[in-house]
Amino acid sequence: METTGSLRNQQREFTRARFINAALEEFKEVGFENATIDMITRNAGANRSTFYLHFKDKVDLLLAAHEQLVPSGDAVFERINNMIEPDYVEFRRWIDFLAQLWVDNREVYGAIMYAQLTEPRYAKVAYDQKLGFLTPYLNRFKATEREDGASRAVMFLMQFERYFYTTICVSLNKPGPAVLDSLAKLGYYALFNRTA
Repeated sequence: METTGSLRNQQREFTRARFINAALEEFKEVGFENATIDMITRNAGANRSTFYLHFKDKVDLLLAAHEQLVPSGDAVFERINNMIEPDYVEFRRWIDFLAQLWVDNREVYGAIMYAQLTEPRYAKVAYDQKLGFLTPYLNRFKATEREDGASRAVMFLMQFERYFYTTICVSLNKPGPAVLDSLAKLGYYALFNRTA
């Protein structure tokens, strides 16, 4: 027999999920910056009062939706974490994989990047998450070198994210092989201190 509390919790989770799904649709359609709370609530079939029972603002909603916005970070960073003896050809394939992921999910990544560039709360969560996904990679470093390894990894990730955002999401182009070669060489050196 269901208790009133568990039914209330289920209803609450259902309502939150409706807002999150509605927001993701709006972010894909018009971008994070242009999606309004009114648009999200209308899409969810709810009202602003109900929205504010669940979320403080659009960024709070984005933080709740974060896990649904991108494919599992574990899958994205698995290749880096598994490269014990880094091979440039394998790393270059990873760059191709990332570029295709951005092309296939252009609208979603555009919303994520815009939020990272304009919303400090969201940027902090995204930064911490990347470091979390890279824990196996960072564990290779001696304790005294780990901070430097983390800084180099995050700086490289920020470089390619910003480039992909500008090229794929804003300009609607697909990066060519020469650019991907350059990104791969930068990343190979930044992450593994090796040249191609």
